Amino acid sequence: MTVLEEYIDTKRVKSANFKEASSDELLELKGKVDIDIAAIRMELETAKTNLETFGEHYDTDWFHRATIAKKIKGQLSQRIQAALGRKKSERKEKHRENFAEKLLEAMDSLIEPEAKREIVYLARDLLKE
Repeated sequence: MTVLEEYIDTKRVKSANFKEASSDELLELKGKVDIDIAAIRMELETAKTNLETFGEHYDTDWFHRATIAKKIKGQLSQRIQAALGRKKSERKEKHRENFAEKLLEAMDSLIEPEAKREIVYLARDLLKE
């Protein structure tokens, strides 16, 4: 079951499932959650407008539940965004590691071992600065 399917079925997502989800799945989930937030926001605004314009009173229990739901979904949206940020950082780190490996392979094929050692020592010194 994807995180989106979990959300559609239960209106919740376990934080542990964020780690297993792909970035595309998380983006899809965030879109759905944000649409839900917008729908709740619109219902709340409509209720407020009807009260101000026509004097139609809304159910205060409903209004309270809707307000809480909007807040909880907003927090879920933030958690999804944070998970997306972590995944992006992981991708960048993996790319850096792959680049370093490929650079060393290229150096092995083109540069004499002594020159390679000097480059590595110089790079270490530059990183210390």
